[in-house]
Amino acid sequence: MNSFVRMCAGAALFLTVLPGNGGCQTLQKDEELVVFPSFAYEGRDGLVHLSFRAWIFEPEKDSLWRKSLVKSVQGFFPAPEFPSEQKTLERRLHGFTADNKEYKSPAFLLGMRSINPGPSGADGHITAEWNLTLPASEKAQLETGALPLTWQQGGRQTPIWISPEGLSVVSDIDDTIKITQVLNRKALVTNSLIKEYQPVPGMPGLYARLAARRAVFHYVSASPWQLYPDLSAFIQKNFPHGTVSLRKLRWKDSSTVDFLWKDSLAYKTSTIAELMERFPKRKFLLIGDSGEKDPEVYDSLRRRFPAQITGILIRIPPEQKSTDRKEGMEYFREPAELELVLKRWGL
Repeated sequence: MNSFVRMCAGAALFLTVLPGNGGCQTLQKDEELVVFPSFAYEGRDGLVHLSFRAWIFEPEKDSLWRKSLVKSVQGFFPAPEFPSEQKTLERRLHGFTADNKEYKSPAFLLGMRSINPGPSGADGHITAEWNLTLPASEKAQLETGALPLTWQQGGRQTPIWISPEGLSVVSDIDDTIKITQVLNRKALVTNSLIKEYQPVPGMPGLYARLAARRAVFHYVSASPWQLYPDLSAFIQKNFPHGTVSLRKLRWKDSSTVDFLWKDSLAYKTSTIAELMERFPKRKFLLIGDSGEKDPEVYDSLRRRFPAQITGILIRIPPEQKSTDRKEGMEYFREPAELELVLKRWGL
């Protein structure tokens, strides 16, 4: 995904002049609140930990200035073939031109319990982990998905409960479950911004099989958070529900430089390592592709957490004719090739 963003470096020059945000605490009618999938677990301290992230922004879709900006930025991308693709491109670009809202503190409820996550940062994001003492009845509700997280604007979500033991599936997105063609720059941009997202054939069935084993899913991608709304809809339609981790990209600060020029390897490695450290008794199945850095990321994690990793599956995209294969990883072109491997792993 870094290849795509480097191609857009010129567009960043336009976006750095977006107007600033300001200090009101409550959400206004023209502001949107996106709550990413949250998860909960019982820590070693006996408390229930609820991990949470949200994004607050104003789309400003009717702004003539922003419409002009989007039109200018479109010059960096292939022209859409159909009106529906033009709408898709505009929708996805709006995530990058949205006016992020700082110092916002929306109200949340876990069941009937009021929770304050604190104000949003300059990028409009709120990242928090609540440490809660819950009575046994509420904890049981949380474990079974009967204790919802609700918020201002009528939103509702069921936090994912993660038990101390069990199977966790860590999955890349681009060219692992979604056709992106990262190795082809033109196709990368088209599939990321213009075309409707398409699942890799056979992967929904594979993930449904793992879900039947009561696996918990964690989708970890180097794509920017601005693409979350469409990525979330894609996952919801084709794959099991799970947490989503994407990279920070804000045109006004150093995260732009980090995103454009720093390798995604360190980001993915640290994100997955944090999960494995948080759940030391869970077993992890790592699934990625050979198009970019997944084998290197997973090899580093295997050396660090050898007892926790059940296996590593690496998809070879059709456009990649050959690839160096790391020992101890199962490479495949079609998910059907994995039948014997999965049986050997008890899956």
